Amino acid sequence: HDAALAAETSGQKSELLEAMAAKSADTTLSLQMLEVHAASVEAELEANRGTVRILKGEMEQYESTVGSLGQELEHKSAAMVLWEAKVSGQEAALGRLERDLQAARG
Repeated sequence: HDAALAAETSGQKSELLEAMAAKSADTTLSLQMLEVHAASVEAELEANRGTVRILKGEMEQYESTVGSLGQELEHKSAAMVLWEAKVSGQEAALGRLERDLQAARG
């Protein structure tokens, strides 16, 4: 009777140890899968940070270009005002010359 009980207890211990070993293996596998996933997410994050750096650089270039174009536009606008004034003055002078010419023709 004691031998049967000892054999049954030994069998239960063996099954329990096997179950614990299997659970440990599952836990180890799950942990490894999580580590691989975390490494993948880290790599993707690093790639995305690189993309952000590139886009920031491009935006800074565009802002600089826009600033330069804005200055150029201001210069062109100022030049246009001067040329419009010059044209206006020439038109007035031409008008006076035409009147003087008509007066001279009598």
